[in-house]
Amino acid sequence: MSFHVLVVARWYPSWDAPGRGSFVADHVAALRAAGVTVTVASFDPTGVRGNEAARPERAAAAAELLAGSLATVEAETRPIGWGVPGVPVARLPVILDGSRRQPDDVIEAHRRALVPFGVGLDERRPIDVIHAHTGFPDGLAAARLAERLGRPLVTTEHSSTAPGELTDPAARETYRTLVGPGRRVVAVSGSLGRELAGRLGLDVGELGVLPNAVPVDGFPPGEIGARDPHQLLYAGARKTTKGIETLLRAFAELHRDQPNLRLRLIGTPGTPEEEARWRELTDELGVAPAVTFEGHAERAVVAAAMRRAAVFVHPSPRETFGMVAAEALASGLPVAATPSGGVNEIVGPDGRFGELATDRSPAALAEAVRRLLARRESFDPAAMRAHVEASFAAPAVAAHTIELYEAMVGGGRGTASRRPAADRAGAVTGGARDAEPAAPVPFGPPLIVGLVRSLAMSRLAALPPGLAHRLTVVTSTPAAEVGETGGVRGAETAPANGVPAGRWLDLDPERAYRRRLAELGGPAPAGGGLRRLLSAARAPKTERERRNLIARRAELRRQATELFLRAAWEEAGRPAFMLALDADDVLAVEPLLAAGARLAPGGLRWLVDRWDEAGRPTG
Repeated sequence: MSFHVLVVARWYPSWDAPGRGSFVADHVAALRAAGVTVTVASFDPTGVRGNEAARPERAAAAAELLAGSLATVEAETRPIGWGVPGVPVARLPVILDGSRRQPDDVIEAHRRALVPFGVGLDERRPIDVIHAHTGFPDGLAAARLAERLGRPLVTTEHSSTAPGELTDPAARETYRTLVGPGRRVVAVSGSLGRELAGRLGLDVGELGVLPNAVPVDGFPPGEIGARDPHQLLYAGARKTTKGIETLLRAFAELHRDQPNLRLRLIGTPGTPEEEARWRELTDELGVAPAVTFEGHAERAVVAAAMRRAAVFVHPSPRETFGMVAAEALASGLPVAATPSGGVNEIVGPDGRFGELATDRSPAALAEAVRRLLARRESFDPAAMRAHVEASFAAPAVAAHTIELYEAMVGGGRGTASRRPAADRAGAVTGGARDAEPAAPVPFGPPLIVGLVRSLAMSRLAALPPGLAHRLTVVTSTPAAEVGETGGVRGAETAPANGVPAGRWLDLDPERAYRRRLAELGGPAPAGGGLRRLLSAARAPKTERERRNLIARRAELRRQATELFLRAAWEEAGRPAFMLALDADDVLAVEPLLAAGARLAPGGLRWLVDRWDEAGRPTG
């Protein structure tokens, strides 16, 4: 049986965070290799500004304007530099209000973006199953789409914070809607599944286990003779929550007895404060010369390091799965770990694949490493790899996932899709409807609208240089001028003083108001009612005109903005899309839609995906 699956995951690799959600990409790659057609819907958060009371209304209005664009095929891109090359991805703009971050508000914001995209996708290529990764907000947003389309929904829970969030009664009731006819929740480990079941008041059998898919082919086993017997390896983020302090203190204890030992840490650095703390701590502990800190590395680099080291150390106090532990075992590298949940299940309790510390203290972790080093030569690399292949390798996980889909679509655990039988036949036979979309039109840079200059600069500053220099950005600054006919003024800029490359067109939306106010003699006299009464008595017509002008200030600002945007759009040759950076920028573009302008179906992640898909043109 062939399927078209919509994967909904806020964690999915992107240009600005290529390692985020790599486990979701691994699962997508496994399904694709097994013959499943996959489309990914991820999210790109943005905001809404201004008066707090009016924000919900403006956010809803902007989401409604974006909905038409999100329903089109242009919302899909197929980047090759991150994620799974060639798999269609939508980067859906989610408008979040900083003052409204209650769970229901966040879920609703994600629904507003996901539902129009999913409905449009289903019309182009009918969806068989929706598979969300994490319950909040992905699964709960996807539930609305599943209900709208009448499709089964699978939610894989990865999040270590989910059990804690479910202590709230309202959150529990909301989350429980993900379990029932046509819906199934699975956890990435048995330990997480037991926690979820306990919080939700469900029998553990009502939740399944679907582990992450480990790309074992990318982690070939190392030769014992090629390993450095004195090197300990850690790979992962260097955040405090990952147990880095425990690791460094445990290493210092080991180093006192075995001064030849060295510790290599590879992975995304923590905050600047955290990184400074780790280096200060190695100095305090006297082990700085024996500790190496390295940045984020591609998997091939990590795999090579795993073939070189003697022991992999996993100090995290909490893991729902433990991908790097499984990768280490696939490489024939034994693991010493603190008890953390998911890693316990990967390493196992019998010592064949590594050592589990008795508790989460540095002393206990040091003792686990010491025990492992003492019997390092007794481990069987082939047995370690076979263990990972049987339980966590991509083909095994894909097969398990497809069995779950078949049961749900066929009415096993859930209800069958409400799609007519004639349509469903196409899904089963793998007809043309399962083909991935044709390549979009050649890349053409959109006109960027970011009317708050500081925000636009900060967001565009990190864009790839080969793309940034091609962009035209409409922004606003009091120092700029707008011509009487709405003509635009701008300049080519280079990356200097924090200004990203490209052409920046500066709008002064208050110019017409200020000029007219000056013609009337400036603002009303300050200093109290008597002066204003005297001014009105001396020039009553001028005072009325001044008051009317002040009342029309917001209207004049809108007119100036519309005039400038229209001129910029025309001057740019009416590009295919206008890309708005936040909700208020979306609303500013609205008057131009009637003239043929189109809102881009995404933000900067969508833009970079399109550029990458097109071969990163620079001309």
